[in-house]
Amino acid sequence: MPLVTRIVVGLLLLGGAIGLLQVLKATKAEPALTQDAGLPPLVRTVAVQRAITARPWTGYGTVRAMSSARVATQIAGRIVERPEAIEAGLVVEPGDLLLRIDPGDFERRVAALGGRVAALEADLEQLGIEAESLDEQLTLVLEESDIARREYERVKGVFEDRGAGTQTEVDQKLSALRRAEREASTLRQRSRSIPTRRAAIEANLSSQNAELALARQDLVRAILVAPIRGVLQDVQLDVGDYAQVGAEAARIVDLTKLELPLSLPASASVDITIGDEVVVALESNSDATWTGQISRLAPEADAQTRSIQVFVEITQKLRIDGSGVLTPATGQLLRPGMFVIGRVTPSRPVAHLMVPRRSVVQGGVLVAQSNSPARAERIDVQTLFAYEGTFDGAPEGETQWFAVLADIAEGRRVLVSNLDDLRDGSPIRLGQSEGTP
Repeated sequence: MPLVTRIVVGLLLLGGAIGLLQVLKATKAEPALTQDAGLPPLVRTVAVQRAITARPWTGYGTVRAMSSARVATQIAGRIVERPEAIEAGLVVEPGDLLLRIDPGDFERRVAALGGRVAALEADLEQLGIEAESLDEQLTLVLEESDIARREYERVKGVFEDRGAGTQTEVDQKLSALRRAEREASTLRQRSRSIPTRRAAIEANLSSQNAELALARQDLVRAILVAPIRGVLQDVQLDVGDYAQVGAEAARIVDLTKLELPLSLPASASVDITIGDEVVVALESNSDATWTGQISRLAPEADAQTRSIQVFVEITQKLRIDGSGVLTPATGQLLRPGMFVIGRVTPSRPVAHLMVPRRSVVQGGVLVAQSNSPARAERIDVQTLFAYEGTFDGAPEGETQWFAVLADIAEGRRVLVSNLDDLRDGSPIRLGQSEGTP
């Protein structure tokens, strides 16, 4: 190769190397902290503090309706009416007609029993009139009997004492007395039978009235109405179907108030109480959430699962659109049967030892020793829960924390920088310190 060519190629290679060096220099990452050559790394620290915070508890459960109704047929018959608006998914109000059973047989039975009751009531009224008439007749007969007795005694006395009259006259007066007494006896017997006859009629009347009431009730039961306000889950019968006694006709679910039996760790029982707020979310990554409150607590924990069950009451504000469909006033509709996550925020916060979340690496933190030269000391920690927010004494802008159990005195400083390069016992230089010591 000629000398000139070799010189040109060498200059080109040298220029390329210089350019590559400039590119590498321009793209070189700056270190997080500037430190002097040969000295220990300069680190930032945050003071460990105790803060009054509420420990959140998370559990799982399946939503259920607090109010629902299964509408069943109480009589047998053929369905003759079902309104067009009675379809699954549509809203019904209390008293809305769901289904109508053919009332013909029940109407005729009511009419027949009504006639029997009217006849018995007439018999009872006639018996009362008869009793009054017997009393009047008995009074007259007793008066006639008394007159006949006095007349007989007078004629008999005259005949025996004075010999006036004849034995025939005496016998005639005695015969008149006996007729009056027999008639009085007959009337008394008839009068005494009145209470027995009245009792029989009244018993029959009571029985017929009871049957009439049942018949009228069956006539009412021929009309199936919604007992509560809610959404129709399903409707089992249609026009032309023959309904058997006890057959389920429809099911209505009230979506305004729902209940979530939420399973939490048994240790949560010391923190939570009735009235604590619960944020409910779907198990999926949906952004939809609902808010409820703990309404009651199970008295016992489950020894096998080491969990306790709390019951969360959730109220939904709903509206009905023009087609009769129930929709949430805001957000998404929470439905019974959904498997959800519940996050409980206790209303009774307690003091916890707090460290920045970024300071925890592989189950431990590095703490700055106060001796000279300063060194990093690793201390194992047990993470209780994550906390997002701030509190008194927290550094400005530090919002991600862990509540921990650890043998760390309040006020000691944990390292929050250069954590990938430091180990237990590594020499350090203390730089910026954040938070109240």
